[in-house]
Amino acid sequence: MDAEIRTLGKIFQGDIRFLVPIFQRPYVWSQEEQWDPLWDDVESLAEQLLQTDEGKITPHFLGAIVVAQQHSPTGDIEIRHVIDGQQRLTTLQLLIDAVEEVVRHHGSDRDSKRLRKLVLNDVDLFEGDDVFKVWPTNVDQDAFRAAMDDDAEVPDDYLDRNIAQAHNVFKSRAVGWAETDSDPDKCRKKLEALATVLRDYLQMAIIDLTPDDNDQAIFETLNARGTPLLASDLIKNQLLRQATDQGLDAESLYEKHWINFETEDWREEIALGRIYWPRLDVFIYRWMTMEVARDVPTQRLFSEFLNIAKHKDVGPEQLMAELARHGSVYQRLNQFPEDSTPTGRFFYRWRTTQANVLSPLLMWMYANESELGQEQLSQSLTVLESWLIRRMVCRSSTKGHNKFVHSLLGDLKNGSLNSFSSWLAARLDDASATGSEWPSDAQFKAAMLENPLYRQLSRGRLRMLLEALEDKLRESSGKTEDFCPKDLTIEHVMPQHWHTNWPLPDGTSEEEIERREVVLQTLGNLTLVNQKLNPSLSNSAWSEKKPALIEHSVLSLKNDIVAEDDWQEEQIVSRSERLAEIACELWPRP
Repeated sequence: MDAEIRTLGKIFQGDIRFLVPIFQRPYVWSQEEQWDPLWDDVESLAEQLLQTDEGKITPHFLGAIVVAQQHSPTGDIEIRHVIDGQQRLTTLQLLIDAVEEVVRHHGSDRDSKRLRKLVLNDVDLFEGDDVFKVWPTNVDQDAFRAAMDDDAEVPDDYLDRNIAQAHNVFKSRAVGWAETDSDPDKCRKKLEALATVLRDYLQMAIIDLTPDDNDQAIFETLNARGTPLLASDLIKNQLLRQATDQGLDAESLYEKHWINFETEDWREEIALGRIYWPRLDVFIYRWMTMEVARDVPTQRLFSEFLNIAKHKDVGPEQLMAELARHGSVYQRLNQFPEDSTPTGRFFYRWRTTQANVLSPLLMWMYANESELGQEQLSQSLTVLESWLIRRMVCRSSTKGHNKFVHSLLGDLKNGSLNSFSSWLAARLDDASATGSEWPSDAQFKAAMLENPLYRQLSRGRLRMLLEALEDKLRESSGKTEDFCPKDLTIEHVMPQHWHTNWPLPDGTSEEEIERREVVLQTLGNLTLVNQKLNPSLSNSAWSEKKPALIEHSVLSLKNDIVAEDDWQEEQIVSRSERLAEIACELWPRP
């Protein structure tokens, strides 16, 4: 390999193309972390140049890029594949082009032409996209082409792309710094300094690989030590490289199986435990867990993927197709509408409980949807929902959830799909460990009678529990035309601040006072209202609170409350017992 430090004027001189292979990740640099710091460095150099002789300015080093020489016939354009540094190269091209546009309108023709030579090849010799000196990976090409066309507006479809935003940021910063609306001579001098900095005072180390160098090994080495490359980027690179080595059409495979992963939605960061990862990496983690039926170390996703690929003994095309298929399933799990159907209700309640540990199992179920059939799927969701909700209400430990789900996935590899729902119910019924047991009716009822659920459950989970009970009450009374709204407020019937308007008799023991404090936080003392009661009504005596509840709620949940002449511990316990019976019907257990 050859290594040399060069200015941008040297790197981009002549007719050359730096091509970013399709296995590279999309453009992901951002304003706060990369664009603004880069502009600040450029601006600082330009300020120095305006105040100092050129020979006294120290060039600014931007880092290194690695490119691989590509064979081309004599007389054709020189081509380099970008092995590492494509984010930096793309950003520099956007920066130079944005500044050139400002120079063309407010500076000298000479500076404009010198900058254009750094972003475009000879337009008289080359046509179409061959005029661009840097050409990004497939998913970014349309946005790059639109951003670099200074004579046209960027289409709305590309305005939110990082590439278009970077170009706009650099153009805006150049306009502001050069003060284009002020003295034209001063503006031209500042733009001349800016153009000179871009051409002669920014340097990079170019590592130019020869055909004998192993560019794949070099790529993996450069990106193996804490760099921001995602595990999914490395996996994509591995699969497309293998496809190329096997003589397959890597670009066609990319377009068929991987391009759908190259969206902002897949790169959105979501929670995985206590950390946040791009959705694509979270999906791959879940897919791997489903495949190996054990915990996958998050810091070793790429190496674990290589082990899985080796064990499956299939080619890159089959692996890409499998990831694409399961990716669609994973998206579907997260996009199921939360409607009044049993499936819609399950996914609403599953998301509310945040039981993401079930994701690999649900992926397996919906990946085998056609074999399982809708009846088995529906029965299985009913079983899982009962297991989840009972454990949530009983405050069962989640410490062993992972291992239990892994054991289910492991057993599924040799199981029969014809009896999956019955098998799943039996496995949950037999579970006895703390992290997996399915609470009995007695345990479930006791939790609703005795546990201060208002304090123990998050508002979202408690609201979901009350909504489900409301839906069940409506069904029992024949009101099946709609279901409980999701925007209601939880209200204590006996208020938490009860001392003024709900006094206990004189001489009440400390134990009885403590019992009231617990009982008023239990399920029997909670309801939903359409609009939060103001503090005076909420804390008022029962004679005033009762009419307020009637006015602010049209729900079935409040019917047995407002039917009472008084509301004390006895009524709360009785209502808890009634709701507990309904909950056992709603979430049955064998």
